[in-house]
Amino acid sequence: MFIGIIAVGAWIVFALLTVLSFGLLAPVLWFLFGLIPLAYHTLLLSGRHSATFGMRCFDLELRSVTGERPSFFQALIQTALFYVTVGMTGSLILLVALFNRRWRTLHDFLAGTVMVRTLPAP
Repeated sequence: MFIGIIAVGAWIVFALLTVLSFGLLAPVLWFLFGLIPLAYHTLLLSGRHSATFGMRCFDLELRSVTGERPSFFQALIQTALFYVTVGMTGSLILLVALFNRRWRTLHDFLAGTVMVRTLPAP
């Protein structure tokens, strides 16, 4: 939902800039439009809470396999691999989580991350 809200705002701004530039900025702006989900996930996963807003609702955090918050690069790799693998396999790649002890997905293995459930504050 948050990505949708951001995308609607960006679409309005980008459409206006495309018209004002007589279409010259269109290729660059629409490429940037495609980076919105990547930026959203990367910045929030590498941020203070190590979770997107949806993950926070379910008390989930992304952590490095060492237990630390993921670095920006780790969050970027994890997010990019998620979008590439899910897009290429039509979400079937997520079945990998059913066949390992910690329910890690392929992009978690490759990025060195793990999803953990946090305990709610008392």
